Amino acid sequence: MELIVIHGRLTVVDLLSKLMEMFDRTGNTTGLEVLKFDLDPADKIKAFFRSAFENQGVMFYFDDFEQNLDPYGHKYQVAPNVLPIFRPILEALDWSKGQAKLILTSRYPFVLEYKGKDLSSRLAPIPLMSFRGADLDKKIAELPHIRDSKHRKFYLEVGGHNPRLLEWLELIAQDEAKYDLTALTQAVQGKTDEFVQEYLISSLIAQAGTEFQRFLPQAAVYRIPVPLDAFKAVVPPDLSDTPDRLLDRGVTLTLIEQEHPRGQSPVYWVNPVIREQQRSTLPPADQKPLHDQALLWYHGRLTAPAVKKKTDYSYMAEAVHHALESDDIRVACAYAIPLGDYYSRLLLYRDQSELLGQVTARITAAVIAEAVEDRDSDISMIFSALGIVWRVLGDARLAVEYYQKALEIDRKVFGDGYPEVANNYNNLGLAWQELGDAGRSVAYLEKARDIYLNVFGESHQSVATVYANLGAAWRALGDTRQAMEYLQKSLDIYLKVFGDSHQSVANGYNNLGAAWIDLGDARQAVGYYEKALEVNLKVFGESHPSIATGYNNLGGAWNALGDARRALGYYQKALEIDLNAFGDGHPKVAIRYNNLGSAWSDLGDLTRAIDYLERAYNILITVYDADHPYLSEARTNLEKVRSKARKGKLRVCK
Repeated sequence: MELIVIHGRLTVVDLLSKLMEMFDRTGNTTGLEVLKFDLDPADKIKAFFRSAFENQGVMFYFDDFEQNLDPYGHKYQVAPNVLPIFRPILEALDWSKGQAKLILTSRYPFVLEYKGKDLSSRLAPIPLMSFRGADLDKKIAELPHIRDSKHRKFYLEVGGHNPRLLEWLELIAQDEAKYDLTALTQAVQGKTDEFVQEYLISSLIAQAGTEFQRFLPQAAVYRIPVPLDAFKAVVPPDLSDTPDRLLDRGVTLTLIEQEHPRGQSPVYWVNPVIREQQRSTLPPADQKPLHDQALLWYHGRLTAPAVKKKTDYSYMAEAVHHALESDDIRVACAYAIPLGDYYSRLLLYRDQSELLGQVTARITAAVIAEAVEDRDSDISMIFSALGIVWRVLGDARLAVEYYQKALEIDRKVFGDGYPEVANNYNNLGLAWQELGDAGRSVAYLEKARDIYLNVFGESHQSVATVYANLGAAWRALGDTRQAMEYLQKSLDIYLKVFGDSHQSVANGYNNLGAAWIDLGDARQAVGYYEKALEVNLKVFGESHPSIATGYNNLGGAWNALGDARRALGYYQKALEIDLNAFGDGHPKVAIRYNNLGSAWSDLGDLTRAIDYLERAYNILITVYDADHPYLSEARTNLEKVRSKARKGKLRVCK
């Protein structure tokens, strides 16, 4: 059984990264395929439990889970930013039929209510109970310094029979002459276990020696486990103690945690309970040099030849963090760009936008001027990447702002005739088309086309891409003949560059099929849709969502030709794939139900039509606002069938 370990904060990036590594290492092709699905994180997590763990056992171990909880009255609940990750895990855990298991450690119990149920009840609690009677005697036997101390009664009273506190107190009892037990008693009397623990930690630090007290806040600059040599980079040079001895002392006192990754040297990090408090004891002026040194250490690790083949993206995220804390914005950009690309490959667009937004917020006019002088394109690249992610997230107007900034910088860095400038024109064209201004879109795309042709010639992938985009823009302007000219040119180039088994070729066939639908020739569309499906089957196999889209397109074309019976077959295939990939509550599944309902209505079977249309509507009403076009369409279709008003064909969702 494989083990996925996450300490502290649970993030979708960390979870998917660890799953990707596991699937790649173990050859789990199903898991790797699910990672490519264009799904939101919650649906992707559910898809793993639905299929990827079928033949692979995995144990999820979430340590220090209390870092993912927020206080709620007298209880704790899962923090809002963690809910989209943790809730689907609990919802889908049973779907793996015992192949996936979950263990978590938390200082506090918590609730997780969803649809009237407490999902946390699916976890079997194993509380760290206070010891009594024979159990207490057995525990004390394991704590020899408390057992043999003349102050044994005092330790038991302060520890309150709590095993965690007793272990802290054992460390004090080991060297109790250093401590004022009377003062300790007065300080903790009547206080909560949490207060007692914090007080004991402070007492242990105070007695650990001045060198350790100086070392601990410096070590707290690292937010994730790192090896010994990382601490050598930040240890004060005038300390006589060595970093390895200081780390061992911290581990003994449980103020520093140690882990032994498989096949690697031990890694260490300051106990998360005290890390931020310890770091904050240093004034800001003393923290910046530590971030400088930590950044240098991460840079050395990320650029070392041994790791170039396999990038540690958690290290890259830390490099961005330390670069920002060091006010080295250009270095932050240099690492944020590939890290953002990694998030994009995982389809984690909101995480990508948050990362890139943190960096661009720190870019000043002085930083831009310096980059232009050095002919450094990283600044423009990060603005462009942020524009792309916001366009994906549906805010094309914000995307235009970032694309425009990237364009201005690239024109200063490269001049007007370079591909980097053309990329910005292409991106602006796409964004303006989504904003409904197809005329402005064409103007930008033609600028991109002219540069690409001048630089690359006619037979280049970038030229094919801009031709496809021009085809879409001319379709939006209503000139389908002009659109088809560009779309055919695009497809011809893709075939020449990639051959006949590439996703871009399939997209080209699909685009031409849609154009023939616009011209009212659904039979021509069928031919192109069939070619697109044939290519995608070679690329993705039978169970990928792209195949469902292909079947759906064919269903729509046959429905337009009046063959609702054949359309049903394609819609049903699309439904089966999407149900397997997404589950029954996803909007794509609702679209399949809607189209099946429409086809059955055309065939005159209103009972089946109403059944499918109701399924579609019941899904969409839980996903979209009341005025969303998909929901409005589903409502209209359902009302038409219910009232038996069959005037015209029901619209088919694209």
